[in-house]
Amino acid sequence: MPAAEGAVVPAAPVDAGVSAGTAPPRAPRHRDRRIDALKGFAIVCVVAYHAAGQYFSYSPTTGVVYYPWAVDFRALLFSFMLPLFTFMSGYVLGRVGGFRPRDYFWKRTLGLLVPYVAWETIYGPGRDKHPEMLLSVGNFFSYYAHIFIDPRWEGRMWYLYALWIVLMFLGVARLLGDRTWVLLLSVPLVWVIATYGEFNWIRWMYIYVVLGVLWRRYEPAIKPHLTAIGIAGALLYVPLRVGAERAGILLEHLPKVLDSAQSVVLTFLPIAGGACAVAALLAGSYHIGGAFESWLAVLGRLSLGIYVVHFPFVEMWRGMPAWFLPINVAVALVLASGITLALGRWRVTALLLLGEPWTRKPRPLGDVRTETL
Repeated sequence: MPAAEGAVVPAAPVDAGVSAGTAPPRAPRHRDRRIDALKGFAIVCVVAYHAAGQYFSYSPTTGVVYYPWAVDFRALLFSFMLPLFTFMSGYVLGRVGGFRPRDYFWKRTLGLLVPYVAWETIYGPGRDKHPEMLLSVGNFFSYYAHIFIDPRWEGRMWYLYALWIVLMFLGVARLLGDRTWVLLLSVPLVWVIATYGEFNWIRWMYIYVVLGVLWRRYEPAIKPHLTAIGIAGALLYVPLRVGAERAGILLEHLPKVLDSAQSVVLTFLPIAGGACAVAALLAGSYHIGGAFESWLAVLGRLSLGIYVVHFPFVEMWRGMPAWFLPINVAVALVLASGITLALGRWRVTALLLLGEPWTRKPRPLGDVRTETL
């Protein structure tokens, strides 16, 4: 019997799951501009981080020495930009109806693993990287073994591969019940697997993906306290960061099991403060508004393409003064966005290089149903 008009219908528990015999709700087809704008902010930080990496001096005796301002700037960006990206991946996948087991693993593989292999093939033979891969068949296959065993070996596309592994773990955890307690229990299990598998980056990335899923799941309860959470995260960021550096001196030479605890102090805690502050203050109900938010939203929709394309455009500037950094970032964003849009025009390049699915009808680049970055 339908409820009377104006009556309050109690909402189902957020963590109730899908009852037997009922189909999960379909994921929304529209995009949320606040999420796109936040991803745009994150990709600007990533480009700025790599651009600032070009400001260094070199000598045969000391090697590469970064300018002090570049070191501090990169440390600030690194403390939240990749955790924020990982958090947003979990947040997007945590929407109601966002997990459909039949196509979850396939779409994540198309969206992340295929571009990872394609771009590693493009960047690998570069003059400053691994030109030896083209010298023999053995070197060719050895190169691919390296990029799957150690994604940071080549150094550029490692995040795509690491995120793919993390999302595979997340998919398995959600297959086992998609309950909050299952997701929380999966965190220490993945931590142990990643520690003994020497995939250390997986540990903190998985934490932030799960945090993003749970944030989305409990967002109605979080929103009234969003400002307080953001302020608390911002205030905790500095003492956690400073305290972690000092604590690291006391935690040296630990056994391998205890070494993971050291990693929590040195990496997870200081990053948590920055990511919490940024995510809480910017991913909530706060809107910048106007042309600036629209511009960030466009960059957010193109974020995966900008990430994989921007490297050559920040590396072609060397020995420039510090004031040139904003110009460097702007040029890289414009050129990478243009190339991303061009690659998205054809299904083959969109599939291989941007992770877009092969469909009969072309979809808008960065479709809300397929994106993971």
